[in-house]
Amino acid sequence: VDYREDATNAELHATRNRLRHTVLPQLREENPSVDAAIRGLAESARELFRSVERSAALAQPRDRAPGSVVFELETLRALGSEARLLLLEREAAFLRAEVDANRTRLRNLDEVLSSGAGRVVFGGLTVEASVGLARLSSGLDDEDAPEIPEQFVNIPGITRAGERVLQAATEPFPDDTAAPPAAAVPADRIEGALRLRALAPRDRMQFRGYRRKVSGILKSARVPAWERGGLIALAGRENVVAVLGASVAIADGGDEDDCYYFRIAPPPQAAPPLRVDGG
Repeated sequence: VDYREDATNAELHATRNRLRHTVLPQLREENPSVDAAIRGLAESARELFRSVERSAALAQPRDRAPGSVVFELETLRALGSEARLLLLEREAAFLRAEVDANRTRLRNLDEVLSSGAGRVVFGGLTVEASVGLARLSSGLDDEDAPEIPEQFVNIPGITRAGERVLQAATEPFPDDTAAPPAAAVPADRIEGALRLRALAPRDRMQFRGYRRKVSGILKSARVPAWERGGLIALAGRENVVAVLGASVAIADGGDEDDCYYFRIAPPPQAAPPLRVDGG
């Protein structure tokens, strides 16, 4: 086994030198082929690692966004621990996040991927599993959702919903593939004044003939956990009648003649200041 020559190579207090000057000579006396065996073992390890690298390189995400990347859950499940760690380091470089991995966290990740739900924090990188997906996100992307004050809904009209607006209409919105999805709510489902508020963990709504937990409805609709924090609930006196978000619109209705229509949209852009040139 070749090694670099320097002034400290003869000092036996260093483990590397005891291996070179004491252990290896004794091994050669017992087995003259030990050098070839060690080289073969090193080459086998390199070949095995190349296979791990290929596995990690072939695992590609289904979606990228600023601060996060989303994989199919099965993509990460199929990788071994070494390939997963390489993938975490690769994606952390894209997200400009630091990875702090150890055996316990990798074992926890294996359990989360097996169960299909939960999260593991690797320093500046968080891995979260939900509804068949796995999201890797930087710490900056996991900030709390903005607060949504409860208020009455203007029908028809626009109601402020935190940093967004709720649009309400008595007729269906014009077809526009670029617009956020809309929910149709039968008028007779709304008891009392309609209010918008943040979605609460114990919320329930009438859906497909049953009064069900909203969390279960969202899970069935494959809305991942990381998208639920920013959802808005429309509620009457007791029950939620619709759940809305940038890409979510869930309500139980739409076939009735007498419906109200709702969707969430970004706030309108302010008009640029009027410039008057003197002269």
